[in-house]
Amino acid sequence: MNFVECIRFNGNSIGCGERVPVVFDMQVDRCGKLNLHFEPLTSRAGMRIINWPRPGRNVEYLDLEGTSSTGEQLYSDSFYMTSFESSSDVTEGTTIKFFGRCAQAKLLRGMQAPSPHKQLIWYLRQFETFGPMRRDTAFGRVRASGAQPSDNSKHLTGHIAIEAPDDTDEGWWEQSDKLLDHITRVLSLARGTYLRPIVERRVQGSTDIFKVSELDLGENPFLSPFHPQNLQPIFDCACDSFAELAVVMKSLDPAIQWLLAPASYDEIRLISAMTALENIVEAAYPEKKTRIVPRGTFDKFAKAVRTVIRERGLPQALQLKLPELNRPPLIDKLTRYVDERGIIIADFAQNALEELIKARDVIVHRGLYFEADDPDQVDVWEHIIVPKELAIRILLKALRFEGSYFSALHEGKQLSFPSCRPLS
Repeated sequence: MNFVECIRFNGNSIGCGERVPVVFDMQVDRCGKLNLHFEPLTSRAGMRIINWPRPGRNVEYLDLEGTSSTGEQLYSDSFYMTSFESSSDVTEGTTIKFFGRCAQAKLLRGMQAPSPHKQLIWYLRQFETFGPMRRDTAFGRVRASGAQPSDNSKHLTGHIAIEAPDDTDEGWWEQSDKLLDHITRVLSLARGTYLRPIVERRVQGSTDIFKVSELDLGENPFLSPFHPQNLQPIFDCACDSFAELAVVMKSLDPAIQWLLAPASYDEIRLISAMTALENIVEAAYPEKKTRIVPRGTFDKFAKAVRTVIRERGLPQALQLKLPELNRPPLIDKLTRYVDERGIIIADFAQNALEELIKARDVIVHRGLYFEADDPDQVDVWEHIIVPKELAIRILLKALRFEGSYFSALHEGKQLSFPSCRPLS
């Protein structure tokens, strides 16, 4: 069953200084994809609005608008063409049938029964829960629910929604949008896949507004620290932490995206997880503020070294390495971060972080991890789970979460947090 069944619109495509009447059918399928089918245009009308990308220039978006016979309205300012076909007929002449998509579009529909409360609903891919979850917040009741994903990973499987209390002003929409953004970010970490709204729905009175976005998301969860059956505690934490921690968690969003980035090879998984850690520690300890020695002192040292390089006829490439000498090693930043924030790593293998960084460096410099001639080489999987585990603990600590999660480092066993001890 489609998300929105087929609707026929009469409207205009606007671009290149032209307004061309168009007739088109619109449908939103189970994946949240907006499908458009246009009636053919005469060649003259079609060529007036076709605007293909040219060398050195990106495609320019067109406006698309339409109204159905039953009053639905569709509008997009990001319509673009993907292909077209031309045909000739003795009576009709040459016609052009073109195909296109919208990066984002809005659909306005009327409701048979007015809603007594405003509602903001985000529809997601790869979101699964064990029954519905609810939590009351200062902005209204938040609900979340999700079904088991189908064979098609792009199908919309769940939603997160908030219903406004009585007597809210227009500022409610902005705050609720930020709240759902925060909750979805936290649940992305929990479920091991990055969640964003493919379809957004705003209900107010008798008006139902859908916003459909062209997002290529929907990867299968990987090493999820929370199972659909134990999502309620992290869901509650996400709802309750919005006021104090939304800004903090948003600043950590790049790290979350790197941590959850899809990958086809284990080496890429390791690099992505390590990049998440580097993003976290670099934000905490920017390079400009964490030099080993003050800049003035180092500049004098570097000048003396450059003089030696020139006088002794050494390769000039050595000078390019000089700035690196004043940067703290990643291991120092990681250790400092873990110590200052009380992140538990006592259960990690001895020298796990040092070995992890060595493995990352091997991949970066060689493009491969495995050494065929080294029978004692540690499997790359043992390195992958270390940065994953550490990043999850860092993010849960930032969220001030207390409860249990599933640890890949401990072969999927449940640990209590923040103590990181196995549950009895």
